[in-house]
Amino acid sequence: MPLPLHTLRNVAVVTGFVTLGGSAFFYKKIQDNLISGTYYTKSLTILKDHESARNLLGLPIKTKYIDMGDSFNRIDGNGGVAELAIPLRGSKHNGTLYTWSTRDAPGQDWTVQKVELKLKDSATSQTIYLRSAVESSED
Repeated sequence: MPLPLHTLRNVAVVTGFVTLGGSAFFYKKIQDNLISGTYYTKSLTILKDHESARNLLGLPIKTKYIDMGDSFNRIDGNGGVAELAIPLRGSKHNGTLYTWSTRDAPGQDWTVQKVELKLKDSATSQTIYLRSAVESSED
């Protein structure tokens, strides 16, 4: 016995809402995992401690969701490499914070190697942090 059309329509609508809700939930969970990493938090601390970058963006500086479709973004926990493009919004300009971090083994803390700021309306980026050889040998 075939199901009535309105029943099939209701099942399709409920399935659609469940799918959208699940997608939104997992997207938010992935974003939360990304921003809880020390590669992310240390990079933002470096940005907020850099007076020139603060002046360029304008306070307050807010982050936006990381574009998971951007091929620059990658975190290889086993390989010890994290590269992120963090979208930023300041009162003067918007931009992107590019960060490169490494770690020696899984479970160890991440070390930020380089941080660059690129303003949205600029073709060039400004290096605001570059880990020196002296810092590397002290670890």
